[in-house]
Amino acid sequence: MKADYAKQLHKELSGAYDAIAEDFSRTRSAWWEELKFVSAYVHAEDMVLDIGCGNGRLFEELRDKKITYTGIDSSKKLIELARERHLSSTTFLQGDALRLPFGNESFHVVFSFAVLHHIPSEKLRLQFMSEAYRVLTKDGVAVLSVWNLWHKKYLGIIAGYAIKKLLGRSPLDMKDIFLKFGDKERARFLHAFTRHEFEKLARRAGFTVEKSILVKRKSGQSNFLLVCRKS
Repeated sequence: MKADYAKQLHKELSGAYDAIAEDFSRTRSAWWEELKFVSAYVHAEDMVLDIGCGNGRLFEELRDKKITYTGIDSSKKLIELARERHLSSTTFLQGDALRLPFGNESFHVVFSFAVLHHIPSEKLRLQFMSEAYRVLTKDGVAVLSVWNLWHKKYLGIIAGYAIKKLLGRSPLDMKDIFLKFGDKERARFLHAFTRHEFEKLARRAGFTVEKSILVKRKSGQSNFLLVCRKS
């Protein structure tokens, strides 16, 4: 993918989520049951960053941990919804995951769920992971997930975009697709990660991968989840 096109797609991401923010938030009112275990990685007095926090639902899982939580998202409307939902109980910021507005080693734990697959191009995805690494303290933990799109629901879409790429009719990279949301076509860009590719990217950013998990959902779909440490 050409660098200028990747930057354009990334810039459009916040607008895409602004357009679907109300519906998106309504369908994600509670934290995923199958991901409740991630709260075990947080301890009292930790500084915690949630990249791509959306409406802030992860905070509700962590609020009894006596931590300092910061949520950041590129969507202005999702951040507004998070602030309305939690009032003044924590910090929510609009910002770019590729240029996090925090100093080096600012957080003990970084979470990011279902965000990285929206980042276009391998170069920008590595930048995302490198930023997560940068803001972590030494021995800090990053827990990150991406959708496993290698499911019958999406295989035809992935194949269709791959054929367009081979025919020279798509500016996307292989394994890149657009998905609709509701009645909005091309609402979201996604990259179809393989598990090995996800692990390799984390290691390239400097992380030690401590756990690589396939998290199955009640819908029959699944996510790849990594627990990484800044060694």
